[in-house]
Amino acid sequence: MRGAAIAALLTVMVSSTYANMGTAIVVAATGHFLVCNPIIAVLEAALLTRWAKIPFTRGLPLMIAANYLSFFVGLLLGERISLTLGGVSQMLLGDDVAFFRSLPFLLGVMAILLFALTALLEALPLYLAQKRDWQWVIGNSARVNLVSYGLLVLLYLSVSDFGFLRNRFQPDLHFVQTVPAAVYYITPEGELASISVAGGTPRLLGKQIIAEPREFQFVYSMPVLQLVRDSKSGHWWLATKAERLFRVKLNPHYKPRTFWGQGEDNLIRNPDWRDASAEWSIRRWWEPAVYQGRQYRYSTRLVMPFSFDLSQSMGVFPCRAVSLLPGDYAVMELGGRIWVLHLPTRRIGLLAKGYMPIAVITEQAGQG
Repeated sequence: MRGAAIAALLTVMVSSTYANMGTAIVVAATGHFLVCNPIIAVLEAALLTRWAKIPFTRGLPLMIAANYLSFFVGLLLGERISLTLGGVSQMLLGDDVAFFRSLPFLLGVMAILLFALTALLEALPLYLAQKRDWQWVIGNSARVNLVSYGLLVLLYLSVSDFGFLRNRFQPDLHFVQTVPAAVYYITPEGELASISVAGGTPRLLGKQIIAEPREFQFVYSMPVLQLVRDSKSGHWWLATKAERLFRVKLNPHYKPRTFWGQGEDNLIRNPDWRDASAEWSIRRWWEPAVYQGRQYRYSTRLVMPFSFDLSQSMGVFPCRAVSLLPGDYAVMELGGRIWVLHLPTRRIGLLAKGYMPIAVITEQAGQG
């Protein structure tokens, strides 16, 4: 498994490029802007020399100009194109599970669209310099970009992670066979709500946690829900860092514990309600991965070179706020949706739209 530093580096690589188009989205793209584009230009100039008989010393400045033209156009249009494509897909499919399953197809469509746009853009400097007919210019631009673009696609796919899409998506939550539990979460409108882990109708709890988080940058600062115990009374409260929301009466048969190395007795952020001998687990907060004992089994992440959804941050669908329930079920947030995942079988179902879930086994859990 990748270390934290390497994982962060790869995330920056994915986030800072849209193949040859749109080679900068965030400040971290400066490295790509200064290093990768000149390397691509050298490769494409060498291919022009071989295939179009253009001297290398003439082709190199042409390809440098062409690559930086695609850089600036991609900076303006790349994310808008991908988000528009994702929005149209969600509107046509009308189902979150179907949308996630369509992402590989959207990725292919986006790659083809940007290849065509890149080839056309890079044909412009070639046409102005060579004064040849458009068929010759576009044909040679497409040939050299087929090589450079193909290499970049392979690079960005290699640092992507499609583990989440390899789960077995279920049409409903009938596969969930665990103890009654309430899942508390923050709705897309920023309100506190609860729902049974087996599904059903969400119950609004009348508490506004955050102003409407319609875009991801607001979600990043969203308060994390956690269980806090009053050291004097021994009562447990559902709380954020800023305030206690309301008291929860835990089922006396269960004692909450935590995982990922958190050792505070009075603070539970990622509750594990199973027996300590449970074989399956989730590890690594920056890269949630499923283990059976000490054996790594699969990734729960979803990282790709394009952003098709507002819940993504620079191509990354965040997987956060994991709770574990008896029977090896995990409740987690990914991409602004709350999912229930059965770790041994990889069956997964959508529970609700929202953020920062925490599963709690309480005396009233069956009524959520």
